[in-house]
Amino acid sequence: MKTSEVNAGMAWHLSFVMSIMLLCKVSYEKPDYQTVPEYRLEYTVLPEARDEAIQLRNGVLDALVWKNGENLRFSLNRAELWDYRETFDAWFMGMTNFVLAMDRQTYTKAAELAELTGYREDADLWCSLLTEWPEYELDDTGGLAVASNQSG
Repeated sequence: MKTSEVNAGMAWHLSFVMSIMLLCKVSYEKPDYQTVPEYRLEYTVLPEARDEAIQLRNGVLDALVWKNGENLRFSLNRAELWDYRETFDAWFMGMTNFVLAMDRQTYTKAAELAELTGYREDADLWCSLLTEWPEYELDDTGGLAVASNQSG
């Protein structure tokens, strides 16, 4: 190849790369994080059963909210219990046999598996979670929450 052909090829490649970079620069717009649209989420009827509860999440905690008579009930849980995060996978895979044993209600087998895999504390946590979900009830919210469809 002649020097002029090499220079022409390099010039073409360089102009191609520069045009791609320019296109990326022009098409990229930095989002304005200071201007967040206002969302007003309203429910006309609050769920009256836990199975129909409104789920609120912040990435770490989950809250289920529903109405019981005139009282507002809610349940707080860790988010890892409900979603399948990568950070949760190792622990989850270690607990799989334990949960299967729990489903079969062979608690002695589950305890043995938990001891062998080193998940004894986690197994105790799972036992408590599988048998009783924590629920809380707000009788007087001081006007912070209203268990009705009246907006105010």
